[in-house]
Amino acid sequence: MGHPEQRSLIRRLFEASDGAMEGLLCAVSPGRRRRLLRVLADERHTLTAATRALLTERGEPMTADSVAFQQLYLELYHTDLPALRAAGLVRYDETTGELGLTDDGRYVVSLLPERG
Repeated sequence: MGHPEQRSLIRRLFEASDGAMEGLLCAVSPGRRRRLLRVLADERHTLTAATRALLTERGEPMTADSVAFQQLYLELYHTDLPALRAAGLVRYDETTGELGLTDDGRYVVSLLPERG
C-alpha cells in the first residue's frame, strides 16, 4: 500500500472528524496551488523563486517589478500559502522566506495528475 507516512496521512484523514479531509481537498482544489506544490517537489524555494517559476510556466514576465509578478506573489502569500500550510502540505520560514514541502505534501504531489 505504500510507505508508512503515506498510510499515516490517509489514516489520519479518514479517521479525523474535524474536517481534515475537506480541508485537504479544498487546499489542493485550485490549479495554482497544485502547480505550486509541483514546483516545490523539485526543490526548496523562496516564495520569490516559486512565484517566478509559476510565471515562467505560464509564459508571463518574471521580473519582480512586473504587475503579474506582484499580483501572483501577493495571492500566493495571502491566500494559497496559508491554505497549504493549514493543510500541513508546506513549510514556510518567514524569516528566510524559504518554502518547502512537508512529508505529507510530497505524498500528495505524488498523487496529483501531471498537469491541472
